[in-house]
Amino acid sequence: MENENLEKFGYKQELKREITWKDVFVYSLVFMVPIAPWGIYGIVSNISGGMPALAYLIGMLGMLPTAYAYFIMVREFPLAGSVYNYAQRAVHPYYGFISGMLILLDYILVPGLVYLVAGLAMNTLVPQVPYWLWVIIFLVPMTFVSILGIKPTARVNIILLIIELVALAMFIIMTLMYIFSNNIPFTLTPFYNKDNFTLTTILNATSIAVLSYLGFDAATTLAEENRGKATFVGRAVVLSVFLIGLIFISQTYLAYVAYPVNFSNPDTGFYEVASAVGGFILLTTVTLSTAIAWGIGDGLAATTAIARVIYAMGRDGFLPRVISRVHPKFGTPWIATLLGASLSTLVAILIPLDTLSSLVNFGALSAFILMHIAVFYYFGYKKKKLLLTLPSIAGILVLGLVWTGLSNDAKILGFSWLAFWIVYSAILTKGFKVIPKVPE
Repeated sequence: MENENLEKFGYKQELKREITWKDVFVYSLVFMVPIAPWGIYGIVSNISGGMPALAYLIGMLGMLPTAYAYFIMVREFPLAGSVYNYAQRAVHPYYGFISGMLILLDYILVPGLVYLVAGLAMNTLVPQVPYWLWVIIFLVPMTFVSILGIKPTARVNIILLIIELVALAMFIIMTLMYIFSNNIPFTLTPFYNKDNFTLTTILNATSIAVLSYLGFDAATTLAEENRGKATFVGRAVVLSVFLIGLIFISQTYLAYVAYPVNFSNPDTGFYEVASAVGGFILLTTVTLSTAIAWGIGDGLAATTAIARVIYAMGRDGFLPRVISRVHPKFGTPWIATLLGASLSTLVAILIPLDTLSSLVNFGALSAFILMHIAVFYYFGYKKKKLLLTLPSIAGILVLGLVWTGLSNDAKILGFSWLAFWIVYSAILTKGFKVIPKVPE
């Protein structure tokens, strides 16, 4: 297969090209986590008024056009850095910087979020160990695996994906057995409950549910480590979003049919479902697999992704260039990885789960909307290829509606984060008079 040539973009090949599109596909699935709804199911179910499957369906409809936007952008610009690199090359360096800081908000907070979920899960099994200590137990080894190289990371991802799928299969089988043995009727209520349905309710729930989909975009940060064409990376991303959407919708539908309640403690709602459906065996399986999936699988993928974005921004001078140093032996951005891990530790310990979830989605949804605008500008205005921009219309409409459902606290904190970096950029560029030199 043909490697992408970075020299035409003004960069040297520093990161090791060791993975295939299959590794990217698995990475994307592991980052999104096939059992991701288990960690936030209670929150989504309560907020949606008992329509969790509908929230995940709308989330998929918003993510598929976005995955396509990533597909055509990574094909055009096969670089690490995700939306940061695409936006700055398609539109303008400052536009890319703003987009990059928004997606960086997502990437910085996601590792902390997944370690927090894993810590809470393990704390329910071993309450003698505080959740913050579980966070560190998960975070430290995942950071060093990420530094060791992308190939070891890919191998770990395959093992983790198998574990998650086995746990998912066990839940589906035991839930179906419970439904049939108790003569519980299948219903469309998880998709539509006329007594509770309002647009605001569903948008609020979807704004949390889309958290489970985040991660497919991070797969494109591996473009400089992929051995084949960048097109294959894009295809892996689109396929993973479609497949994971079906998985999310199916499991949340079955969970609500089997146990249709309003949870008193939504943070541990799914564990309540597992206990009711399968007793101690399923409860233990769900709890352990959630901890492993989030704390190891998602944690490793998130740690790897944030390092690539920080690396790309440091390489271009938007962040201190020392951050972009690559380890001479492992070929990984080790300083960026350690910096990201330090930030993740603080995030996991200091920010509550519900606030953290909404804030992560503020960064991701805002960056995705800017990405669709970049698609319009680059392919519609510059390239005159209007057909390529059609999916972005649907993307902006759905994501825009979901964005309105974010909490006010998330919007305030998100815009505060963005304002800080705009001021930082103004100082760095002497009042926006100097544009950091980005290779052409």
